[in-house]
Amino acid sequence: MASPTLMYGRRYQKGVNLITAVAMTAFHIGAVAAFFFIDSGAILTAIALYFVAGMLGIGMAYHRLLTHRGYRTYSWIEYFLTFCGTLALEGGPIFWVATH
Repeated sequence: MASPTLMYGRRYQKGVNLITAVAMTAFHIGAVAAFFFIDSGAILTAIALYFVAGMLGIGMAYHRLLTHRGYRTYSWIEYFLTFCGTLALEGGPIFWVATH
């Protein structure tokens, strides 16, 4: 019995990804609406999310820990950092490791 061929990536994608299209549309509508609701709390929240998703999630987890295995840590920390990486909406950890 032959093993099935796994087809991941943009090369095999057909049409528009509905989930991504809806999410990106909502984010852009929210970005325009943010101009009318911005205050110090919103700015602090944006800075905190940048730190959690960008630095901890993408930098520490996806890039250094999962892709290059640059360091080792406890499983619960690895799971927490990987969760932080998913908040950046740059694809799941398996996709990131496979395509980086």
